[in-house]
Amino acid sequence: MQHVYQCTGPLHGRSDMADRRRRFQRRDADGQIERPTPWWRWLIVLAVVVTGSVWLWGLVGYVNDIRRLQAEYGLETSALHMVTAADAIVVATGGSGRLATGIGLLKAERAPTLFISGVDPTVARDRIRELIAPPPAGLSTEVIDCCVALGYGARDTLGNALEVTDWMSENGFGSLILVTSGYHLPRTLLEFRHAMPDVRIELVAVPATELRIDDYWRNPGSFALLAAEWSKYLFARVRMVLHDLLAKP
Repeated sequence: MQHVYQCTGPLHGRSDMADRRRRFQRRDADGQIERPTPWWRWLIVLAVVVTGSVWLWGLVGYVNDIRRLQAEYGLETSALHMVTAADAIVVATGGSGRLATGIGLLKAERAPTLFISGVDPTVARDRIRELIAPPPAGLSTEVIDCCVALGYGARDTLGNALEVTDWMSENGFGSLILVTSGYHLPRTLLEFRHAMPDVRIELVAVPATELRIDDYWRNPGSFALLAAEWSKYLFARVRMVLHDLLAKP
């Protein structure tokens, strides 16, 4: 005797529900079923949005710090004599007006020696004599020969700090006047203080004529410059923290 079994009840209901689900699934332009976005992708998007927001908020604070430093340490040429005297004047190359400000400080007798860090290796000492104007605006050949030192070993801000540290140690100096552009001052000061914690550092901020800091968000060039400086500052902070952690016994 042959038995025939018929599927009824819940199995039929389950099949109908699956059919309905397939019928109402979203499909793309090619008719393929669209898969829901994995949760980890949403997590990546959230992380990017949060990181970008924190970075942008930090950039605003960083620009405000630059404004404060420029207002506090930016001096006209006629006021350079007000800078506290030190053992040496240090100019970090890379921006317009920095060398002229360093020369002005030397002429104002704020320090007996001017050190220029980060000089291009192709620039010989004789060439420096040509680049520095003669008196009254610049320096005499005699003053250049006796009181201007050149550093060829730096290629970036960290290199400036390390090169100046070695030079200061060789000469037994304990204080310096740091000359650099206002937008560059926070990162330069960070590197110099980390490399020379026991050296007294006086600051002179040189205005950057190419930077529109008051409306930088409207100027692509100014925004790019400040954004790059802020990112480099963050990387320098992280590098120093890691260095200090690894240096601990």
